[in-house]
Amino acid sequence: MSCRDILNAASQLGKPYAIIGGLHRFNEFDLLKDLQLVCPTHCTQFKEKIKSLYPEKCVDGGAG
Repeated sequence: MSCRDILNAASQLGKPYAIIGGLHRFNEFDLLKDLQLVCPTHCTQFKEKIKSLYPEKCVDGGAG
């Protein structure tokens, strides 16, 4: 399941506030613009890119 799929499914219940997790090969950075919090964890390939685009809403996360 892609990040887009997860956000679309969550949208059925209301406006998504945050996404937390390993975003693997995620590169559709515009999908994050309306979120209040983004926490890319251990296996996010483009973590530094996400942090540079959304420094005000990006927080570090880990694994385990």
